[in-house]
Amino acid sequence: MNDGRPPTEAVGGDDNHHGDCCQVHVRHYLRAPFLADEARRITGGQYEGHYTADVTTPGVPPSLRRALQEWVVDELTPDEDIAEFIGWTVERVREHR
Repeated sequence: MNDGRPPTEAVGGDDNHHGDCCQVHVRHYLRAPFLADEARRITGGQYEGHYTADVTTPGVPPSLRRALQEWVVDELTPDEDIAEFIGWTVERVREHR
């Protein structure tokens, strides 16, 4: 999975370059805890960064960012809706939620 970028930035090409900035933001938000875990694994626990839900994406203003994140964590939002919106499988969304 590591493509030479720091673990905290190695989200993957499919997560960054397809879709509009809102879709990219939701992908980044869902991946954030996994990237922090991967960074700790790769560095043997030496990674001092901390997971934060404050994911920022160029082109997504703070108020829209909050609305998207609230939509993702809302228990009433079906995994299928998120999967369709960001182009992931339902299984992948479930794993990341």
